[in-house]
Amino acid sequence: MKRLFIKIFIVLSILYVVGFFFQRYCDNFYATHLNQCFKPYWVMSKKNQHYNYGIIGSSRALNIVNVKTTELYGKKGGINLAASGTGIAECFLIFSEFIENGNKLDTLFIQMDIYTLNASISFNSPFHPFLYFPFLNEKDVQEVYKDNVSKMDFFMWKYIPYFKYAEFNNYYPIYKMKLVDKMCPVSPYEEYEGSEILTDEDYVGFKPMQKKYHTVNPMDKKYIEKLVQLAQKQGTEVIFFTSPEFAEIKQFQQNREQMYVEIRKIAEKYHVDYYDFTNYKDFTDKSLFGDYLHLNPRGVEKFSEFFADTLLQSN
Repeated sequence: MKRLFIKIFIVLSILYVVGFFFQRYCDNFYATHLNQCFKPYWVMSKKNQHYNYGIIGSSRALNIVNVKTTELYGKKGGINLAASGTGIAECFLIFSEFIENGNKLDTLFIQMDIYTLNASISFNSPFHPFLYFPFLNEKDVQEVYKDNVSKMDFFMWKYIPYFKYAEFNNYYPIYKMKLVDKMCPVSPYEEYEGSEILTDEDYVGFKPMQKKYHTVNPMDKKYIEKLVQLAQKQGTEVIFFTSPEFAEIKQFQQNREQMYVEIRKIAEKYHVDYYDFTNYKDFTDKSLFGDYLHLNPRGVEKFSEFFADTLLQSN
């Protein structure tokens, strides 16, 4: 029996060592061979660049501000760092990696609304952990994981060699490693400097929504502040803005006013200018919206021009 245990121990030890070194190889490989069809990876592909301004947030930043249009009317040298379906913790991580890669911004525009203050109400999965497996040894990445995934998942992904890649083998198939660079030969985000421009068919329309009572999630508030602090530490000016919403959305948002009070408190704490366009007179027409929270292509072009003429010209 003792000899059996020794053999099992030897086999497990060999598997651990092999798994350990193979995981290190995978970490290095996937950190340098990024599938840029994923928006965070497109951002991470940018290195040692200086941009006049950047925009970050969820789809209400990604799909509402067209950087290419703003360049026709205002400053050039912008980048849209936003990613659809992401909470502010993941936005912090995207920006952290962006800065870690030697990039600089003069101004960072953060799209803020009641969903930013509580991502779990807005998204089923406000954090996409599989995207950051190659970077799991980094301090900021580990902190976001600890705040957004279960202790068991974090332990398994961090300490059991290769387990994270095996669990998400649909994203990290071994047999396709050599094809990673060919999976996304042209990123869909390159044409519009990170913005994603949708068509009328992409929107869900004005379907009745479930009423929800909104409260501040302390974890999301923490990462809003960490994002602001990180940007200001780099000498980047931070500006909050809230994209237009169709007015009827208010009937589904309970405790809405108090949530915007919280946004203004954070802005005041860090001496950040805040521009709220939810009720702006030029964006009340339903024909400019694809759904309650997103402008349609015509609204996007109009708001992008407005964004350039107001916020960008003043900076």
